[in-house]
Amino acid sequence: MTQQGDYRINYEPLFGPLQLIDVREAIKRADHPWYNQTLIEVGGVLLRLVLQSGFVTCRVGGRGCPQRRLDGG
Repeated sequence: MTQQGDYRINYEPLFGPLQLIDVREAIKRADHPWYNQTLIEVGGVLLRLVLQSGFVTCRVGGRGCPQRRLDGG
């Protein structure tokens, strides 16, 4: 895990190919208000989970996905 400034990035994929991705489990591992976790790498493309002070989003191949509040809002 790398800490750069006020955020942490974990580049090691948390899940393998064809493995069910448990996003709730990945969120539980977040130990910092701004946390970035690589979930899986497929064909050189990374799927990352990004947690930012109560919000969750993802990044796929450098593009962002919609943000969601962790409390369901």
